[in-house]
Formats: sequence, C-alpha cells, structure tokens
Amino acid sequence: MDCTVIVIDWHGGSSPPYTQAVANIRLVGAVTAHLLHDISAYSGPQGLSHVHLIGHSLGAHLSGYVGYTVQKMFNLTLGRITALDPAEPHFSKTEPPVRLDRTAAQYVDVIHTDASQFIRGGLGMTESIGHVDYYPNGGTNQPGCTKSVLQYVKEANGSFFNGVKKYLSCNHIRAHEFFLESITPNPRCKFMTVSCPSYQDYVSGKCFGCGENKEKCLPFGFHGRKYYEKLFGHKHRHTSKIQYLITGENHPFCRGHYRIIVQISKSNESQTHGGEIGQLLFRMHSTSDGKGFKSEPAGFFSGFHEPGGIYMGVVATDEVSHLKAIEIEWKYNSSLFNPLTWRILSTPKIYLKKVTVESLELDQRITVCPKSQKPLINGIPQLMIRSYC
Repeated sequence: MDCTVIVIDWHGGSSPPYTQAVANIRLVGAVTAHLLHDISAYSGPQGLSHVHLIGHSLGAHLSGYVGYTVQKMFNLTLGRITALDPAEPHFSKTEPPVRLDRTAAQYVDVIHTDASQFIRGGLGMTESIGHVDYYPNGGTNQPGCTKSVLQYVKEANGSFFNGVKKYLSCNHIRAHEFFLESITPNPRCKFMTVSCPSYQDYVSGKCFGCGENKEKCLPFGFHGRKYYEKLFGHKHRHTSKIQYLITGENHPFCRGHYRIIVQISKSNESQTHGGEIGQLLFRMHSTSDGKGFKSEPAGFFSGFHEPGGIYMGVVATDEVSHLKAIEIEWKYNSSLFNPLTWRILSTPKIYLKKVTVESLELDQRITVCPKSQKPLINGIPQLMIRSYC
C-alpha cells in the first residue's frame, strides 16, 4: 500500500509544564485541521475518509481535536484515529470534545497500556472511549516492565537519563511498540483479541472463544478496522467494544492464547498425599515424542491444588500449529517462614487426572494424561499425550 506520511512536530509546545502542553494541543489540533482541509481541496472531500491519525498520550487527544475541528468548521469527517495510551491527567472523566471520543472519526481504536491510577504512576486513561478499546494484559503492568532502574540504564548503553525515562514510562510506551508490531502481519502469530466483561474473567477462561459468527474476536491494532466493519458494519457505532489479549515480555510481543483446564486426581494416592501449593508450567509440543517444535513455558495458577479440584485459566505462549503433546512441570512453593510448606520426610508432588488445552487462534483442542497416572514431582517435567488417557 502506498501512503503519504505527515508527522506533526509540536515539541516546542509539548514541553513542561504539563498543564500548558494540555492547553497547546487545542491550537495544534486546529492548525492540523486547517492543513487537512487544504489537502481535501485537492483530494476532494472524500479524501479525508482515507486519513488515519495516530497519536500517543497527549497526541491521542490532539488527534481528537483535529477530528472535532474538521467536523465543526468544514463539515468533514476523518477516516480513522488510533489513540496510543491516551493521557489521563486533565482528561479522565471529562466529556468530548475536551477529550478524544468515538465521534471524532469514522473509526476510533484505542490501545490502553498504562491505565493504573495516576496517583500510582499510571499515565494513561482507563475509560473506553473508542469504537474498539484494546487492553493488552488488562491495560496495566505490562510484562517486561518490572525491571530495576539499573537494568534499564544498562539497556540504554549506560545512559542514566534514557534509562530512568524508560523505567518511568515503560508501560506507557508499550502502546506504540505493540501497534508498530501489528502493522506487519506475522504468519506464525495472529495477534488475536477477545471480547470480555473484564480482564479477570478473560484470564480465568470465562470468555474463551470467538463465538459462532466470530463476533467476539478481532485482530489487534492496525488491521482491526476491516474485520470490525466486516463483522458489525455500523451496529456498534455508539458503543465501545472492549478487547483483551496477553503479550510477551519482549519483541515480538504477539503470543498465541490457550485455555487450560486441569483436573487433579481423586485417587487414593492423591488423597493420602493431600493438596500442595505451587504452580504448573506448560510447554506445547508439535510432536507426540517431544522432538519437534515446542513453545516457551507458560505459567498457570499459582496456589493450592487439592485432590479432585478443577482449575481453569488462559495462558499465552508461542503458537503451535499442530498440538500433539503437552509438557507439564510442577513448581512447589516453599517458604522458610511457613512450616506447613516444609517437606522434610516427603517429596513435593501432585497427581493429575487429565489436562485439556484449547488454542484460540488455531481452534484446536487436546486432552492429555500422565503416563500410568504417575505423579508430577517438583522440578521434573513430564510429557503427556492423548494415548495415556
């Protein structure tokens, strides 16, 4: 696709104090709107339907001012606005046109990555304000953003300023890092998102699946619009569609999503041994002998596992095109300060009855069992396949 890219350089108006920068975006938005109006004189009024504004933080609301101005002054409508973690201070709990809203363009999509409360260091908005609002990893606490200041300084080649800047804004800038990755499709990872009432419901596995008409799933980011309009047309124009996904810690961030249902055995051995506190780790395998492609390990439900218990949740790791086996490892949680977790005379282990794994992107489902109902011993991975059930 051939595109003309125009970059709005307003660094002279975006400097501190923040309150002045907030005021300045109205002027910059108006100037940009006049520029687009002049362009439309050559392209025709319909030309603005092909305009896609992309703004980060304050730039997201600036894009909104552009959209409102071309509507009010020139009776024109922009095609699309992508808001990358729109700024929260002075915009949260306000009404349009003070802040960006889905009425600013034909299609407004929003990526929330730093939506914690401002008092806790969050810089982005929580509210859903677009036609589609994406909340990667729940919209807060992005994977890979929990490093120390010294680690960020080291990654910045020793630059203290750049290291501290990344430390303070890692969650905030993840929005444009995710969006950039979504522009070029990866045939090995579909960057899929799922609609759900809350992130907790999503990771608990309550919203897994795309529905009969695929209406619950949308590709993340750049390519989301064509799927949205293909699925819904104008039916959802006045409501926000809230989408969730889980990403990796580093680029490439895209991951495949798997719902895992674990059933703990109620055998005599399991009940005699009792429950255990720990975490299960999973690797998805493309061959039943474990010699083919395997995913990175994904953790699942850290807590107490009791005999007969059933535990369900969603994890994210590499997409495996043909699920043939699941490698499972038990990590026992022991604490020096809790004598109930000490295992001096017995080995920490857990007895599984069966494990069911479903792939969201590839629409696969596999149920595996331990060989001869062998227990999972702490720290020793075990490959499980269908034929063991």
